[in-house]
Amino acid sequence: MMSLVWFLAVRGLIREKGRFLIHVLAVAIAIALMSFWLAVQQGVLSQISTYIDHVGADLWVVQTGTRDFVSNSIVPRELEMQLARISGVEKVAGIFVLYTSVKVKDRRTAVYVIGFDPEKGLGGPWRLAGRRPVGEIGSEDIIVDQVFARKNMVALGDDITLLARKFKVVAFSQETSALGSDYLFVSRKAIEELVPAARQASTHILIQLERGAAADRVAAEIRQSWPRIDVLTQPVFAANTRDYTGAFISPLVGFGVLIGFIIGLTIIGMMLYSSTMEQIREYAVIKAIGCSNQALLGLVLTQAGVMSLFGFLCAIPLTGIILVLLNNFVPGMTARLHLPTLLSIAVLGFVMAALAGAMPAYKVARVDPVRIFRG
Repeated sequence: MMSLVWFLAVRGLIREKGRFLIHVLAVAIAIALMSFWLAVQQGVLSQISTYIDHVGADLWVVQTGTRDFVSNSIVPRELEMQLARISGVEKVAGIFVLYTSVKVKDRRTAVYVIGFDPEKGLGGPWRLAGRRPVGEIGSEDIIVDQVFARKNMVALGDDITLLARKFKVVAFSQETSALGSDYLFVSRKAIEELVPAARQASTHILIQLERGAAADRVAAEIRQSWPRIDVLTQPVFAANTRDYTGAFISPLVGFGVLIGFIIGLTIIGMMLYSSTMEQIREYAVIKAIGCSNQALLGLVLTQAGVMSLFGFLCAIPLTGIILVLLNNFVPGMTARLHLPTLLSIAVLGFVMAALAGAMPAYKVARVDPVRIFRG
């Protein structure tokens, strides 16, 4: 009996191979749509914290109440020398961050401008593709992100206007771009000349610890000594920044995933319902000779699962192609899919298949052999 059920399940799917392939491709597109939105979300969130992740600071000293890089912060600059005396601290550097617009080739664009001390290096770009080392950056020089330069057709030696003052591009930084958030770097001296408040204050103080020093211990000691400031470890500060941004993009991503889910649900449901109605007499026969409702339900759900599986397998290379094109042709985009997310999409696909099989399964369970043959 079970062999007959399985035979019907397979035959119901491949009876019309062309239609089956079209439906599998449609399911693959729906799953790829869900994968696309989740990949964009992961890429954007990883980029948002790229500066925090790579700059080399183990601790971030910020204004009380500041939890992320996006929020405003101001701390006294005089703290730098005092923090440098704490046991376990190797290097301390204050930075001054401006979110402002710069003029590039008669066009204005919003960027993060970071003023850092070139002699210390901490707070500045960690990878350069240009002529001048970080330590040789002068007060008239600016380092621009490589992606920003490509988007705006900026070359070495070009001028960029920041707060009515021209700076010369002397190097390109790498890994300092996020979708909609590019980082440009100038010397701390230049920032102080542009923003007088930067002479007495920093927006953030970065602390690099000695090898083996416990970040939590040093952070606790700083909080106890200076209760009017806050200290966050690098992982916490990065996670808070991603969470802040995620609160804005998650609804958009959720909507995209929902659309993909509904498309897949509709396609699988329509094909299963059509296949079920075409085979309704065969189901009535095997039910009349003793096949249980549970076995018939298993038949429909098996069809749904097979279609979802083939759709998922086709969606993997399709998603890969989409992401390669996206990352290569959209400046600053690094969409990516991690294995846990891929597994979650697979589970979501099978949930979609199970829900899509609900109506056909109900029809099969309710089939009355006597009524079918009389009709």
